[in-house]
Amino acid sequence: MTLLVPYLPPTHTLITFRQQNLRIMPNLTVAVLGQPGFAKDLGKTGTVSDITLYNMKRGDVSVTFIEPTRYPEKIAPLFFAVSTADKAITVVDEVNAAFGETVLMLQCAGIIQGTLRRWWGKPRNGKQM
Repeated sequence: MTLLVPYLPPTHTLITFRQQNLRIMPNLTVAVLGQPGFAKDLGKTGTVSDITLYNMKRGDVSVTFIEPTRYPEKIAPLFFAVSTADKAITVVDEVNAAFGETVLMLQCAGIIQGTLRRWWGKPRNGKQM
């Protein structure tokens, strides 16, 4: 009985890197939820479909903002945006069902930091923010 083993050329062998030769570029993915179009000033527009990607690069740091464009019409874009994000920015105009679904989705994904709230009423001193 002959055992056939596929031939792997030397370029496919395990390559080890020294740590000083590796340069890792930090990347952060942020979900922008609540108000459609809020992230358009944060970065350059990338892919546009059910979700919209905005890209920003400062030095070695790359930030991708994900906005669920088709939410609340469809829940899948919210799921995709939150499940791929490291942090979240939540813009609150009113407390409604869409806001509740967003908070619940963030909690299920374990994202508990990075929330921006917009005031929708008047504070105690009577001035609108």
